[in-house]
Amino acid sequence: MITTISSSPKPHKLEFIVNSSIDKPDTKARQLIRSHVMRDKNRRKPRADGSKLKSWINKDNDQRSVAVSDLYFPLPVHIGSGMPLTRLAYDMPPYALDLVYKFFTVVLQQMYPIELCLSFDLQHSVWVQYLALDPLYCHSLLWTTQTYFDWLGGSGVSPVQIQHAHQTLVGLRERLTDGELATSDVTIVVVVSLIMMNAVVGDYKPARKHVRGLHKMVEMRGGVRAFSENSQIQLKMCRADLTMALLTDRKPLFFSDGICWEPYIAKNASRKTLPTHMAGLDSNLLHIWADLREFTRSANLAFQTGQKIGCILFQEILVSVQYRLLLLDVSAGSLDEVVLVGMLAFATNIFLQMQGLGIRFDALSSRLRGCLLGLRGLEDDATVELKLWLLFVARMPDSVSEIDSWIEAEMKKTLGALGLKKWEAVKDILKRYLWIDVLHEKGGKDAFEDATKNFSEQLQFSKMDI
Repeated sequence: MITTISSSPKPHKLEFIVNSSIDKPDTKARQLIRSHVMRDKNRRKPRADGSKLKSWINKDNDQRSVAVSDLYFPLPVHIGSGMPLTRLAYDMPPYALDLVYKFFTVVLQQMYPIELCLSFDLQHSVWVQYLALDPLYCHSLLWTTQTYFDWLGGSGVSPVQIQHAHQTLVGLRERLTDGELATSDVTIVVVVSLIMMNAVVGDYKPARKHVRGLHKMVEMRGGVRAFSENSQIQLKMCRADLTMALLTDRKPLFFSDGICWEPYIAKNASRKTLPTHMAGLDSNLLHIWADLREFTRSANLAFQTGQKIGCILFQEILVSVQYRLLLLDVSAGSLDEVVLVGMLAFATNIFLQMQGLGIRFDALSSRLRGCLLGLRGLEDDATVELKLWLLFVARMPDSVSEIDSWIEAEMKKTLGALGLKKWEAVKDILKRYLWIDVLHEKGGKDAFEDATKNFSEQLQFSKMDI
């Protein structure tokens, strides 16, 4: 059984709906669901804390009083699983309870790089609350989790997956006919789960349809910022929007109007901080670069000092970066495009890759390859060093396969042109750009060693080969 502790100053008395079918809840239960949906809508917002980084999503990003490095925390000590205890809205058999446990202890944790982020806070998670309040969410979670493990194990579609898919879709169709509940927080979360599940298994057509439906539902509620009291839902819907934008090579649907282009976490966006050959970058691109540089600098420092960042803040930073990169228009074939695509690939690998799944963002990979090959024939060391960083970025995802063999070939030529024989010398160059040691050291070193086999032969390449 699972329980939750409310994160509000005055905890609500928790009530639970017990339902073992997908039938419509009775009148009293429906009133309770509506009450939960509307809870906190009219509550006065707490006084802003000047010591915390404000939300980029909610246009409240005056963070000048604090450095992002101050927002990392010492590693906590955990005793036991951390799973709270309470009754659920759906009377689950043992296999289903096991899936719930796996969702919170495996699936959720895989969405964030554990080397950088604190463990997901189950005690204050809205997902635990929804399990106690809404049978539809229970079935959605079970469907999502079973699909994840079926796909990961290569076992195809299991009977359990089919069962909960049916119960979720029937329940969702019924929910969407209810004027009050059709756009509730829980209904939106279920739709987001469908999007992400379809994205993971490569079924993009229905996922794109669900994204358009999600956008319509959110707009009916007043837009993403109308969910400012529930940052977990905001970030979940943004993640789904960004994932599908990248998978289908389209603009994201949220924040198409009124986006903030100013730096979010960087206090110094001076061109003096850029590599010399990048000093002419578009000003908006410069701001994004400054934010990513500050993020990587802080992440490296935090790891060295035994600290981690909270999952919510981690996502806020990278949501701000991803939306600005995807919505910024630059000239095709320009240095701006090369740097933008490199940053987008770098941030996507950190933010949108679930550990162990290796989602292939083929459109982004193709665009990155085009930018890299467009740098051929440029002889100055600075540009060749930029190409070297881009190649290591291209090599980062777990989804790299045989079809990406061109990366190693280009890396061999580039290392040879720069005369680089030692990994430490290569890493010194990479860290002038964007690089997080704890995430990229092993993969980067492996790529370097693969590319430098029979290295003496590579030193025969001239810069004209680049």
